[in-house]
Amino acid sequence: MAVATSAMRPWSPTRPSLTRVASMDMDWLGRLPASYRLAKHLKEQAWADGGDWTDGVLSPKRGAARYRAQTFDVVLYDQPTRAFVYHSDALDKKKEHTLQREIRQESDALAAELKGLERITFDCEADARAAVDAAIRRIKPRWFRVDSVTTQTRVPIRRRGRPKKDAVPETRVGYRAGWQSTPPSAVRIQHERERRSAFVLVSTRQSFSAVTALQAYKRQDQDEHGFRWMKEPIHLGAFFVEKPARVAGLGFLLLLPLQFSRFMRAMVRHALANQPALEIPHRKVQQPSGAVILDALRSLWVLRQEDGADNWFQWGHVPAYTRRILDALQIPVNRRFVWDPSE
Repeated sequence: MAVATSAMRPWSPTRPSLTRVASMDMDWLGRLPASYRLAKHLKEQAWADGGDWTDGVLSPKRGAARYRAQTFDVVLYDQPTRAFVYHSDALDKKKEHTLQREIRQESDALAAELKGLERITFDCEADARAAVDAAIRRIKPRWFRVDSVTTQTRVPIRRRGRPKKDAVPETRVGYRAGWQSTPPSAVRIQHERERRSAFVLVSTRQSFSAVTALQAYKRQDQDEHGFRWMKEPIHLGAFFVEKPARVAGLGFLLLLPLQFSRFMRAMVRHALANQPALEIPHRKVQQPSGAVILDALRSLWVLRQEDGADNWFQWGHVPAYTRRILDALQIPVNRRFVWDPSE
């Protein structure tokens, strides 16, 4: 049975889409959107009582993200589904900035609204409280606890004309509106940070473990990068093929150079696995991409050599990094290429 994987962008496993995949006798693997009630429930369940987490690192690269995961068996749209809750330390760093920005923006909004309210004197306490309630509804504070406060004050009564010399200033009772805001506790911030740094994958393939499911999910971006490479204008210009069958045929033709590029990339990376990084102009690359390899080969020149009646073609100047790529591809740098016009 094949496995259909969702795209890296947010994907909603709706009942019609899952029913259609099931009708094609395919398992599926996808990311459960954070807005789903099931996703929130699984995250809370993962952290309940400390949870039974399994730690691991997917990539051998230095500084690679560490993951910990928990596995749950659930039912999604009447289908038995395996759910995996992952927590990533890399997401901790990314989400921390967003979380602190949200708290800071809410604090600034409360301060600005409070400053405006303090300039107003209300005639009665009910009006002051109503103004506070309206301001809180506009801001909709999520992080700060806001307690309304109204204070009584004496407001001078201003009459027309100049007051008498010994007149006692007249005042009336007024009310000022405001509030006291309490910032979120460190425990609440840590709780939110953990939940934001987690994501949920779901699949109908029961044989998936937390590691294999995450590996399969992260591999799909390689296919998407390949599709982007195929659609680049440098490889394919705009033209009209008229019939759907020709579009499909063109797609198969474009797959050939993509596969060849991937084959070259695999050979080069395998050869350089335990070697120093490739020093291309302005940077060092340990695992060169297909674009890096093709750019290096594109810069080569083939020169025509003559020696009497003998003619041949040979590489011109070969930079050191290009030589390493040619060696990895098992292409002799000093080889002569002979062209016989009679053939």
